[in-house]
Formats: sequence, C-alpha cells, structure tokens
Amino acid sequence: AWEAQAQRLKELQQLVERGGGSFAAVTFPFFQALGAAYAWDGVHQQLAALWHQQNVKHLDLHPVYGKLKPHDLMVNSLDAHPNELAHLMAADAILKFLNEGAKP
Repeated sequence: AWEAQAQRLKELQQLVERGGGSFAAVTFPFFQALGAAYAWDGVHQQLAALWHQQNVKHLDLHPVYGKLKPHDLMVNSLDAHPNELAHLMAADAILKFLNEGAKP
C-alpha cells in the first residue's frame, strides 16, 4: 500500500510542477492518536523521507500540537477533524513555513 501511495504523491508533485506550480506538503497528525506513544510516527517518518528524496518542501505539524490532548484539538469525540484551535495553530505554522521559504 505504501508504494502505491508514494507513487500517487510523486505523480501529484509532477502534475503541479508540469503546470508551473511549486509543490509543498503539510502532514497533519491523527489527533485521536496523540499522546506519549503516538502510533503514527513511522508513517510521518516515511512521508518526511519521501519528501526529502523528492526535494519537496515539507512541514510536519505533529510537533506543533505539542502536549495538547486530543479533545483540545478535535471537533468532538465523534469527529476527529481539526477544530478551530487546531486550524489556527496549523495556519500559524504554515504561514511561518511559507514565509521562511518552505525549505525542504
């Protein structure tokens, strides 16, 4: 599954760049899994390695959310999407990332 997804991401990058765009990536964590033993660290590392290999500017938002609890960041207990606070934190981090030149 990883190889197929990595290929799709590379194709998306190529499509954007062929169209004259500049491609960058932002990785959000799974809020419901946040905590000391975040189960998705390996996936974040795979994505970071892929973006590095492709020379793609990448921001991983997992560190941005620090020690916050999942319920502080999620819409509610039945909807793990980012709430207003999580979106504000992401927007601040992404703006800083872009203003710094979004280094790969």
